[in-house]
Amino acid sequence: MKNNQGKTSYKNEFHEEILDMFLQLPFSRHLTTNELWIITKYMNIFKVRKRDIIFKEGDPGNFLCFIVKGRVIVLKSSDKGKKVPIAELGPKKSLGEMAMIDQSPRSATAIAVTDTILLTLSKKGFDKLIDEHPRIGVVLLKRIAIFLCAYIRKTSSDLADHIPNMTIAEKK
Repeated sequence: MKNNQGKTSYKNEFHEEILDMFLQLPFSRHLTTNELWIITKYMNIFKVRKRDIIFKEGDPGNFLCFIVKGRVIVLKSSDKGKKVPIAELGPKKSLGEMAMIDQSPRSATAIAVTDTILLTLSKKGFDKLIDEHPRIGVVLLKRIAIFLCAYIRKTSSDLADHIPNMTIAEKK
């Protein structure tokens, strides 16, 4: 089945395959078998070709992705309109969490560097999961929050490496 962007999507008739792929991801750690089974029922597999745009900066944030195979480059527009690479992600990484949680437009563009296999959770599927299984929805939200915190910590550390040493002026 093709989605509206021409990418191939495999719905949940492949639930066992989705579950097997999800088990390979660090995101699945600390989830019970039942939680994993339920969460993956709301997920899909997307196969994306090299150079395909997964999403563009400014697009609605209506899904998050887990990279099973392949590589994805993340580009951010500078104030001058230049596309600046801010990350290259490979297997076991995720992207799109922020836009899905806060429902803001995408903050960056994601492009497949190689043929890529993604597991996706749509905003609609996420909302349905929360409605039908609120406790598991909370568990999933906590996992997303943990990953976002890790990304923020890494970004802060990377930023600190690029800021010149400064001293704090003493108060008079």
